[in-house]
Amino acid sequence: MLLLRRLLAPPQQDLAETLAWARSDLAASPSLDDLVAHSGVSKPVFLAHFRAATGTSQMKMLAERRVEEAKRRLREGEDRVRQIGRSCGFRSDTAIREMFRQHTDLSPKQYRQQHRRSLPAK
Repeated sequence: MLLLRRLLAPPQQDLAETLAWARSDLAASPSLDDLVAHSGVSKPVFLAHFRAATGTSQMKMLAERRVEEAKRRLREGEDRVRQIGRSCGFRSDTAIREMFRQHTDLSPKQYRQQHRRSLPAK
């Protein structure tokens, strides 16, 4: 009975733990299969509960998280766009540019120019 209940409604804590694990290293880019294995439930159950808990798909949330982290690093740091893209899990320069345009209507370079925080003098 406990197994059936877990399959039908995995605890939110388990889903939250899996999401935290996935967010801990964006560059590692855990696949859907990795997330499912970490959660301990079947893929259909994971997907259904993920969407119910977050209101979006796993892939969309991961893309949004990557863009948010890249935006933060563009505002606050000096790293090149390529370095930021790779460390946030984007597979190519084209991927970060396309995803950025979809989410912000700006290129990463344009975003940095418009949202740059003043850095202290070295």
